Amino acid sequence: MAGTPSPALLVPLLLVLALLGLGIQTWRLRRRSRALREALLALTEQEPVAMLGRIAAGVAHDLKTPLAALACSQQTRQRALARLEESLDNPHPAADVPDRAACLAALKATDPQIAEALQRMTRMAETMRLNAAGKTAAPEPVDVNQLIGQTLLLLDHLLKPRITVRFSAGEVPPVHGRPGPLGQVFLNLLLNAVQALEGGGSIDIATRVLGDEVEIRVLDDGPGLPADCADSLFKPGFTTKDARGGSGLGLAITRMVVEDHGGAVTAGNRPTGGAEFVVLLPVRGSGPAGEHGPGGD
Repeated sequence: MAGTPSPALLVPLLLVLALLGLGIQTWRLRRRSRALREALLALTEQEPVAMLGRIAAGVAHDLKTPLAALACSQQTRQRALARLEESLDNPHPAADVPDRAACLAALKATDPQIAEALQRMTRMAETMRLNAAGKTAAPEPVDVNQLIGQTLLLLDHLLKPRITVRFSAGEVPPVHGRPGPLGQVFLNLLLNAVQALEGGGSIDIATRVLGDEVEIRVLDDGPGLPADCADSLFKPGFTTKDARGGSGLGLAITRMVVEDHGGAVTAGNRPTGGAEFVVLLPVRGSGPAGEHGPGGD
């Protein structure tokens, strides 16, 4: 048939077309590979900046509450000192002159809060120093009830007078871990409950022994958790408090620290209303304490 290549010419023609197609594909693969290398290089260069941003966000989150406690204590001290000066300026105080004993009591009442805030900030600084050197502090026996009490003291300015706290401290053995990160766990859970109780309410805390673990329950009578947040609640960046400035780091840090200590944390809604968080931590010697955890030793 006219115009049809002979078999002798068809084979070389097909071979040329195949080689041409192979060349085009090779060129495309090389171009794509070059683009991927450039993208990977860009990500590699950006990763230290992103990591620094995550570290800075974590430190800022951990420092926020101790700094707020210090600021509130400082305001209380300033008011008490001003009233004390007023009473000292009046050698013969009238009925409306501040009572000196009350002023001194107000001043002394701020001491434990200041001491706790400074201790937490000192632990954070020490943790960052050790992490920078590639080290961690050794785990130690941690009194969970004492740590919760210290955390409540740090949050006193947020709790009174609108929130009632009931703490049922059971007879529990020490857990094996680091007080700084564990203190941050209780701080995050209690802050979460406080933020849920915008109009006031109550928080219940209970500790007990459950097998070879210590169970810590934190319950509030607020609106509870959104129905669709179970899978996202402990993920970094997730928050239901955008309008109130939620960072989405608190519960993510909480899970990381608890799991680092060989424990577990769960969340849900109470049948009677409100949210419930449950933390399980191995008692001393029954589980490992991990190497990570922002906010303390």
